[in-house]
Amino acid sequence: MRKLMNILMLSCKKATELMEKELHFKLNRLEKIQLRMHTSMCNACSAYQKENKVMENALKTHIASVDKNENLSKAMLSDEFKKSLIKSLKDN
Repeated sequence: MRKLMNILMLSCKKATELMEKELHFKLNRLEKIQLRMHTSMCNACSAYQKENKVMENALKTHIASVDKNENLSKAMLSDEFKKSLIKSLKDN
């Protein structure tokens, strides 16, 4: 039983790694179960996961809106965008 618990229970560090991996790759079944179990018990990791998804979506949207021909100074995040991102993080 103890061995099974060691397999299923993750540290916050490992859970964070899986959250990052999940944004770009598909998790296998065991990883999905481990992450779900951890975030169901760990409020800090659950909050981090939500904020991480908001940040990722906001940055994807911003990058998609920047024309490839624009120079770097135009591609920087505007103050308005930063404020809206902070607001959406606080709302979650």
